Order: sequence, then C-alpha cells, then structure tokens
Amino acid sequence: MCHIAPVIQEFPEQWEAWIYLHKVANIVSFFDTSQRDNTATTVNEETNLMMNLKEYGVFKVLDDFDLFKKSGYTSFVIDRDVYGLLHCAISKPVRKKRIDDALFAQLFDNNVFVNLQRLIC
Repeated sequence: MCHIAPVIQEFPEQWEAWIYLHKVANIVSFFDTSQRDNTATTVNEETNLMMNLKEYGVFKVLDDFDLFKKSGYTSFVIDRDVYGLLHCAISKPVRKKRIDDALFAQLFDNNVFVNLQRLIC
C-alpha cells in the first residue's frame, strides 16, 4: 500500500520538510464526512463538481496514482483514469454525467467531490 516508501528511501533529502509539516498541521480537527447530509445536496447529470482540495489531493509517483486524504495522511491507490478525472476537477468543474455512477457514488459519499454550487454559496 505504501508506494512512496521506496522513493523516500532513495531520495531522503526531498522529504526533510515533512517534519515541519507535522509540527504545524492540524490533523486532529478535520471535517467528518460521516456527518455530512447528502440529501441536502441536489445532484443531477448536469451538476458541476469540483475536487474537495480542503480534504483531498492527488499525486503520482512513477507509474502509480494515489488519492491523498489530508486528515490522517492516508493514500488510496487509484487508476490512471480516476487520477485524470480528479486532476481535471482541481482546476475546472466536471459534469456528473461524465462519471460512472458507481465511481461517482463512492467519491461523492466520501466528500472527494463537492457540488460547485455549494462552493459558491
């Protein structure tokens, strides 16, 4: 599961700043997605979605793609297509109709995607 360990072992000097990140990062008081009320958010095929950068990020190490949950520093292996979709959703809205229903449900339920209308309000 830890794809980054070999890179850290080979290039430890690149990771020196992580100790400072741990000293200042607030990983205790994070937004609890289990408390989110999905019924309050209307989503249809035309809904514009953005990646929730407050809680998540994506990264690529060599040929591996990961979704990074900032609270707890957890990463999840994703495929190239999901990485491309999420990377695109960082800078511009993605329509719900462009996303497979099962994938959408998983990402939306875990608050990886947020309704653009919710961000504007």
